[in-house]
Amino acid sequence: MLNYIGFIMLMLFFALMAGRGVVMGQKGITLLVIGQKNKRELFSFLFGYVLMIYIVASNCFPLPMFTFAGRFFWSAEWLRWVGAAICAAAHISFIACIISFGNSFRVGIDEKHAGRLVTTGMYARSRNPMYTSLDALFFGIFLIFPNPGVLLVLVTLPLTFHFQIKKEEAFCRKHYGKDYIRYCEKVRRYL
Repeated sequence: MLNYIGFIMLMLFFALMAGRGVVMGQKGITLLVIGQKNKRELFSFLFGYVLMIYIVASNCFPLPMFTFAGRFFWSAEWLRWVGAAICAAAHISFIACIISFGNSFRVGIDEKHAGRLVTTGMYARSRNPMYTSLDALFFGIFLIFPNPGVLLVLVTLPLTFHFQIKKEEAFCRKHYGKDYIRYCEKVRRYL
């Protein structure tokens, strides 16, 4: 049962993103702008997500998987339930981030339509609560599926996020100037 809950938790993230993309598309706003200048950025994000989906799905459905990648490090049922609770909390946080961001929400840097600098809601506590929510989601997924394959994604996706955050910060300093610098002085990058 926990395997299916974990799979649903992971797919819920993609459903939330797709739903947000549809809503923004109806307003004429492009949600996915990552990779428009550099295809490697898009590839690195998509590769990590597709790998995570496949590894998680292979624990629920009869999909081919390397034996070592599907072997669990532990079998503590209670710890897997803790992972499910962390996933649920991460989704609540992610939804709050989407609400805080409003129409400024993009995946990637939209240099043509940057939107307003968001410093309220979840962004009053962290400059990157959405990435932090995703890190928590993937950590929860790891607790549900404690295997080397998920661990690999758990380690690599946050690194990809960090490099993206550095690019976004450089853009924000240039685009928003002193307002962004003051914001950085008051609010931490992560937690």
